[in-house]
Amino acid sequence: WFLRQRAAARLVAAGDPAPDSPHRTLTRNALLAAAEQDVRGALLLAGPRAPLFVLAGDMQARREQWAPAERCFAEAVRLDPAEADGWAGLGQSRHARGDADAAIEPLLRAVALQPEDPWTRNNLGVALRDARRSAEARAQFEEARWLSPRMFEPVYNMGLLEEMEGHIAEARVRLSEARGLRPGFVPVEEALRR
Repeated sequence: WFLRQRAAARLVAAGDPAPDSPHRTLTRNALLAAAEQDVRGALLLAGPRAPLFVLAGDMQARREQWAPAERCFAEAVRLDPAEADGWAGLGQSRHARGDADAAIEPLLRAVALQPEDPWTRNNLGVALRDARRSAEARAQFEEARWLSPRMFEPVYNMGLLEEMEGHIAEARVRLSEARGLRPGFVPVEEALRR
């Protein structure tokens, strides 16, 4: 349990080290390597293996190694079909490899297992948008926003969806709202200029 928790904490620190984090002096790669050692140790000690494969997949995803990440997430859901984070990671890995259509089914399974998770709903919305399934994408973004009203991502992604569909006035409204949630975010500014 301890190794799994420490690996998860190191992954978080590698993604966004806070100034007051005890890990701030370690480099991102050092944190990822340390997390990998923790996961290997936890695997040797056994315990629930599916969450460890999710962590291993998360490590690969942080490195943008999508094929190994996909294998880890697939193993997690093979070991435990109720592992929502495994399904979510599998979908995200497939989407990151450029296959939005293949990402949808695992993300739908993740949402079915954790319907109150706004992140998974947002990620499903992105895959649906990229697969040109606009009405379904819109519903997921709206649900994510309802679940977490101050969350930036569904607002921004809805703005991109509106832009993609040619609804410029609606896109501008959503993107302006996203700007208010995350001022100075360059992709929002670029989208508003378009």
